[in-house]
Amino acid sequence: MTSIHEAITALYNRASDHMTPAELDEVGSTMLDQAESAARNLSSVAEGISCLVYNDGMQDSPFGSFQDSDSVSSLLCSISQQADMIAALIWVGGEARAHARPAPSTD
Repeated sequence: MTSIHEAITALYNRASDHMTPAELDEVGSTMLDQAESAARNLSSVAEGISCLVYNDGMQDSPFGSFQDSDSVSSLLCSISQQADMIAALIWVGGEARAHARPAPSTD
């Protein structure tokens, strides 16, 4: 496994068959709630950093962080990992809820 998404989905795939519909529903709801919260937090942090970098760039002598490729690369890798984790939460949440609440048959 090379990502958080792969690890979380592997755990879910291994455990889901041993969970009750109520447990699956709870896991699904929790994952989706946490994904929403994490996405909002990530958005807020990224916006704040964007404003700081922009304002620093407007100065005659910039002095803030993210002035070189190493610091920018670390920031972008962190954001990428957070987005990957959010995607995993959404996937597991959706899968868990789908298994907890199967679609009615059309028979």
